[in-house]
This record gives sequence, C-alpha cells and structure tokens, in this order.
Amino acid sequence: MAANPPTHEQLLAEADLALRLDDVERAAELFERVLLTAESTSDRAGALAGLGQLAFRRGDPLGAIAALEESLDLQADAPPGALETLGRAYATASRSTDAVRPFELGLAAARDRGDAAGATRFSLLLANAFVDCSEIGRAQEVLGGALAGVADADPHLQADLFWTQARLHTMTDNQETAARYARQTIDLLERADDPYRLGRACHMAAYIEVERGNHADALELVRRALELTGPDASPLEQARYRIEEARALAHLGEHEAAAAVAMTACARLAEHEPHDAARGYVVIADAFREGGDAARALELYELGLELLDSAPNPWVADACARAAGLLEA
Repeated sequence: MAANPPTHEQLLAEADLALRLDDVERAAELFERVLLTAESTSDRAGALAGLGQLAFRRGDPLGAIAALEESLDLQADAPPGALETLGRAYATASRSTDAVRPFELGLAAARDRGDAAGATRFSLLLANAFVDCSEIGRAQEVLGGALAGVADADPHLQADLFWTQARLHTMTDNQETAARYARQTIDLLERADDPYRLGRACHMAAYIEVERGNHADALELVRRALELTGPDASPLEQARYRIEEARALAHLGEHEAAAAVAMTACARLAEHEPHDAARGYVVIADAFREGGDAARALELYELGLELLDSAPNPWVADACARAAGLLEA
C-alpha cells in the first residue's frame, strides 16, 4: 500500500528545518513545491516567507522584500524570522524608514505571546533601525527599554546589545565609547565561537577605528572580518567590508590600492546599498584628488552625493565638505 504524500504543512516544516541547517537548495525546492501546489492562503504565505528568507541569504534584498511583503499581505501573523528578515532586507536596501515597521510588528507579537527574549531581540533590531534613520532619541528610548531583558540573556543577545550601543555612540560621534562597546562585542563573540558574527563585529570595529584615526588597526580588523566570514558572507556583505578596507588604505596613503578595492565594491553595492556605494565613490574621488585629477574627483564626489541624498545619513556633510574644498581650490 502506497504511503500518503506529505501534506503542505509537513513540507513547510521540512523546508524550515533545511533552511536552519543551511541546506538552501533543499529548502528552495520544498518552498517552491508548496508555492506551486498550495491552495490555502496560509500555506502560500509560509512558502513565500521561506523564499523571502532564502533570497535575503543569497544577497537579493529586493527579492526578499517582494516575497516577504506578499506573504504578509496573505497572512498578517508572520513568523518572527520572516519579520526580522524583512526588516534586515529593507535596511540592506538603504530603506531604513521601511525597516521600522516589521521590527515594530515583531516586537508587538513577541510581547503578546509573552516571549521576553524575542521582545528584547526585536527591541535591539528596532533600535538599530532608528540609528539607521538618524533618529537617535527614539533609538535611545527603545534601547533603554531593552536593557533590563539582557542581563541574564545568552552571549549572542548580550553581544547584540553591545553592538547596538557601539553603533549609537558612533552616530553621536562618541568614538571612544563606541570603541569600548565594539571591543566588548568582539570579546563576547570570541568566547561564543561564532566566526560569522565575530567577523561582522570586527567590521563595525574597523569603521570605528577609521573614525578614530587608527587606520592600521582598522585595516587589520576589516581583513580579519573578511577572513572570519569567508563564504558565509553574501557578496553584498563582502563588498561592504571592502569599502572599509578601502577607507583604511586611503588614510594610510595607499590611494591606488584604495581606489581599486573601492571600485570593485561599488559595482556590487550601487543598486542595493547606495549609501555604502557612495562612501566608496568618495574614497575613489579622494584618490583622484591626491593624483591631481580634480575634474574626475569632483565628478565622483557628485556621484557619491547623489546616492547619499536618498535618505538621512551621517556621511552627507563630510562628502559635501570635500567637494566644496575641491571647488574652492
């Protein structure tokens, strides 16, 4: 007697397990199978949520946003992982304001079901979203509410707290305090044996050290980040890391090397992460300025400013000052 075929619910459960185990090909096959054959709204929503998370993992934030928003339209009660991925996808696509809504939904849902750890996690995600929007007051308010839930949390959640505090202090130009929190993040993740997240923390620390003027330290940190994340980092993440490498190289006087690294990174970032691409164009412009090609440098500064102008960010003023200085000269 032939066995009954698996239900859509069973297929979705198997796909979710495959996704957690990083068997992305199997997960994609199962999610697509459900999407093609499902008749119920909830099954279609589950398949779309899974495909959205896969798209984000593969470095396609716009594809992730499309699938996850369609899933939310079908079923408002989205799983936490889908809401987190949607917020991260918006942030990756430099749509910081749009990232706030899924994190707020995730926070409200976690509180409704009495999930203290989930509420703390979404509070930290929401605080980071407000940092990205340059809404420092709202970020501080949300972060303050999350502090009580982190004291007895696991090392990863504590690392998220230190990470958020480092970003917040960086945005308020308190780089010394930011560096201290970045170091605490790194120390925690080293003990937790989590190479990928440790690499992300090293990347953040590299940004801070560039801002502090410790350019050799920044270069060492960002190269460690690239080594730690390795194949687990998406092409967009690797390109983001390369921008920090280019900035450090430029400050160390290696302008040709900096321009070469930034040019490759910008080509990947321009569509999905315009702010990081813009910072790369400023690095390349600096290289042309140092080389005496003022016209080409100004063209690149203007290109960077055009990309930076899409949303609030802390880099516009610096890029304007550099372009204005070149015009004045």
